[in-house]
Amino acid sequence: MPYKPRKKQCEHCRKFFIAEKPQRKFCSRKCSGIASIPKHTVFTEERKQKLSESIKKKYQEDPNYKKRISLGMKRSWRNDPNRTKRIKAAKEGIQKYTKGKFNKDPISIYEFSKRTISKIFVRMNLGCSLCGWDACVCDIHHINGRQIPNPDNHKNLTYVCPNCHRKIHNKLIDKKDLITLDDYIGDKWKKYYYG
Repeated sequence: MPYKPRKKQCEHCRKFFIAEKPQRKFCSRKCSGIASIPKHTVFTEERKQKLSESIKKKYQEDPNYKKRISLGMKRSWRNDPNRTKRIKAAKEGIQKYTKGKFNKDPISIYEFSKRTISKIFVRMNLGCSLCGWDACVCDIHHINGRQIPNPDNHKNLTYVCPNCHRKIHNKLIDKKDLITLDDYIGDKWKKYYYG
């Protein structure tokens, strides 16, 4: 027997609407979307402190707690040895399907957002061009400032750690000692840009 449209009350906004299907609970997609978003708990400093103390307590009460977690992770990886292959395949798939889709022929790395630039440098596994520090992503410094014509050219950019960057701005490192991006990486970075 076909379903007859009925008048129902939206579970979110409490307005009445005509439902053509029996499973409809909301009057619109907006109400459905809002109602389906889980309510996020606000982490106050007090709540963070309690959580931290409960984790510390677990470690103190059970000396094998960390070991058990580690063994559980190892077991899950052992039970699914194809996990690493799947992750690698997913990365290659992303690279394959997005390569050249967004910016087909980038000239300078500085054309991209900071997030994309940092992803490229992480993929390249680069360190500071002066001291070699590679604990985190470094900064890009404009050697001759941004007031010159074409300031984002790789001959005017250098890749330095925050410490060396501060030294450059305080005139503790001379401009002559800086290695440009053109000399440091050339066009190798384009291989690591998947967009």
